[in-house]
Amino acid sequence: PVSEFYMESKIDLNEAQYLNFRSPIDWGSDKVTDGHIYRYISLIDIIRGKLTKEEKEIIKGGIALVGSTTLGAFDHVPSPFSKQLPGVEFHATAIDNFLHDDYLKVKTENLLLLMFLLVIFIFGPYFLKKYSALTIFIPVVAATIFLYYLKVYFFSQGVRFVFVGPLISLWLSFITIIVHKAFTEGKEKAWIKNTFGQYLSPKVVKVITDDPSKLKLGGDKRDMTVFFLDIAHFTTISEKLSPEELTHMLNKYLSGFTDIILKYDGVVDKYIGDCIMAFWNAPLDQEKHRTLTCFAAIDCMTELKKLNGEAVEGEGQPAIRIGLNSGPAVVGNMGSNTRLSYTVMGDTVNLSSRLESANKFFGSKIMASEFTYEEAKDEVEARFLGRIRVVGKVLPVKVYELLSKKGELSEEMVKLVAEYNKGLDLFYKFDYKEAQTHFDKALKFDRQDGPSEYYKKLSQEYIENPPEHWDGTINLTSK
Repeated sequence: PVSEFYMESKIDLNEAQYLNFRSPIDWGSDKVTDGHIYRYISLIDIIRGKLTKEEKEIIKGGIALVGSTTLGAFDHVPSPFSKQLPGVEFHATAIDNFLHDDYLKVKTENLLLLMFLLVIFIFGPYFLKKYSALTIFIPVVAATIFLYYLKVYFFSQGVRFVFVGPLISLWLSFITIIVHKAFTEGKEKAWIKNTFGQYLSPKVVKVITDDPSKLKLGGDKRDMTVFFLDIAHFTTISEKLSPEELTHMLNKYLSGFTDIILKYDGVVDKYIGDCIMAFWNAPLDQEKHRTLTCFAAIDCMTELKKLNGEAVEGEGQPAIRIGLNSGPAVVGNMGSNTRLSYTVMGDTVNLSSRLESANKFFGSKIMASEFTYEEAKDEVEARFLGRIRVVGKVLPVKVYELLSKKGELSEEMVKLVAEYNKGLDLFYKFDYKEAQTHFDKALKFDRQDGPSEYYKKLSQEYIENPPEHWDGTINLTSK
């Protein structure tokens, strides 16, 4: 009997129960007659005694509900499965669930806890690592779809899963993160632009602002290439110009050289009077930073010719010297608590500065150490200057003069370098007289070729006073 079942049932009818609808119906149909879950028998047929044998068997010992399926009765209600379901179907489903003790089970506490944990542990680390709103939005949508199908699955298992809580927490987390990033990343990007915008190329600044994780600040030891450029005879030039003219000229030349450094993704470290210090391979990794530095130096020489051609009368036509060296160095924010500078330090920097100055001895223009030249040798035209020991260094270093990019050397310069190389080969074989002959031939192509003139004079000096036990190293006695 129903009364006995009611007494034994664990269902608390004082609380709301969630209906467990029996079978799917034609969900896409708007026809009410297609939306029946239980068997319908006409009340008129019962009154008139027109029931079939089958219908009589169905009613016998069963529970019959009287309701209307007519649209005009206004007793049609939306259900989870259909747009309009006769209200009597809800009552029938409630009785059915009661008799079978299978109302939808509401087990949300543990499930909610599980879902919150899943949201935190699965998506939390992802949100923290990603910076694009789109890359965060996509997994949030995916998680929403996942939660929806999880709800459908639980429903099919007779469990009512309330997924609104996890869904709200997911989207609130997304909105909170986006708002947080808008404020924090906005400040971070502004700081990066203010800090690096003056001495990094716009392309590099954009890469860093898009992904600040690529930026490493502080003392970071890296393999780097350091560039020193100095305007020669600047003191003499400055004596002939007024302060206004000198400032205009200096800004014009330094601006031209700076644009080239930034073009090749270099970092302008500082301006020291008429000198530019720059470096490569920080703050971002640059695969061929030595070659990039060599190209920048060669283009600076081209820019010098252009600027000298545009110089107004009285300004003079300055020359420049460039020193390049590569090796380990420490890069990062250096300075005091109140004033910091993003700079590079180390012996690599010191040697680069010494090589810039060493151009004065050879009459060369771009001096690169073997540590820089070795990577770029297939990309540039150059000549060997010698093995030198600069002031303050114990070990000598091989140095080269960069002349042009590969294949861009003029015919005259190709012939000059050929004679120079023959002379240098004889010089290091201690045949100074014959070497001098080839240096003279080189000078016929360019009377102002510094290295040829330097070795011609040195050959004459060694003819008159041959060095004893000389190992081929040229010791520079001043900076």
